[in-house]
Amino acid sequence: MRPPRGLRVSVIGAISLVSIAPGLSQGPIVPEPAQSILLRDIGFTPGQLVLIRNGQAMARTLETDQQKEIAVAGAVRVAVTKEEFFTRYRDIERFKHHKAVLQIGRFSAPPSAGDMARLTLSDEAIDALRTCEPGRCKVRLPAEWMADFRRLTATPESAWRTEALSLFRSRIAAYVTAYQEQGAAALAVYADKSPAVSLAEESNRLLERSTALRTASRDFQRYLLDYPRRPLPLLDTFFYWSKEDLGLKPVVSVTHVSIHQDPAWANTIIVAARQIYATHYVEASLGLTFAIDAGETPGHGIYLVYVNRTQVGALKGQFAGMRRSLVRGRAKDALEQQLGEMKQRLESGAR
Repeated sequence: MRPPRGLRVSVIGAISLVSIAPGLSQGPIVPEPAQSILLRDIGFTPGQLVLIRNGQAMARTLETDQQKEIAVAGAVRVAVTKEEFFTRYRDIERFKHHKAVLQIGRFSAPPSAGDMARLTLSDEAIDALRTCEPGRCKVRLPAEWMADFRRLTATPESAWRTEALSLFRSRIAAYVTAYQEQGAAALAVYADKSPAVSLAEESNRLLERSTALRTASRDFQRYLLDYPRRPLPLLDTFFYWSKEDLGLKPVVSVTHVSIHQDPAWANTIIVAARQIYATHYVEASLGLTFAIDAGETPGHGIYLVYVNRTQVGALKGQFAGMRRSLVRGRAKDALEQQLGEMKQRLESGAR
């Protein structure tokens, strides 16, 4: 989105605005690591940096050489502290309140099927599990889960859907437990289509390509890649499930959230949201949120920076380039809108 003519600035003029004319916009010069992340890792121009500094939500798509990957990033300046943001984010059920989020819940420690008691699936979604076989399934499942659902065929018809939903919840709870104990080694190999997709491989690739995370904390990046073998002091970590309306079918997913404050950047809190399961569309996804103090003293607010990399299985084959361009454009516009809405919610104190 191009800014209005009166706000367009040259590179040289923008640098001057940022570095020597703070009076043109309230607050100090953009601090590190925000400046490096925004300019170098994300690729905003100095002119766009001025707009972000003045409170405008901005987003852009990121270049990637992976055909299936959609990468988008955005930022907005918000008049709250990073501690306030952190507190709000931890209440994930309220933080993610949106018409597209149909159901959501946190897993307890240890995870149990009861944590997903509120999860409902349509008859059509449950019936899709009945005939799943490797290479031929309408739901992203590991082959072992498919075998479990096929073993339910002896269940009376009147009870099949209830039993299948119960099994689905139990399988996911056990899966989260295994991931907590074994890390990437326990992540699913999606066998719904051929060839099968290794979630561990796809997810780790997203982490390795996250230059913004590397800029803010190499230790945190290594922790996520080696989870749970590499200990690291965290502000918090938790798991949640959700059912969201992302297109033709609702998507049930599971996300691992880790929140860290690197000693090298006391002005920054990093939230990593790593998707570890999804029933449709998405092969792997990593969302990174950086809450960075906008000044050295309280009162200047924070720069809220968000970077998302997602592997989408539908973006391959015939017309893949056309579909990818369409999805990229929509993702950028949606993120810009969501950042603006989040700014309003955080600043108003609305839940």
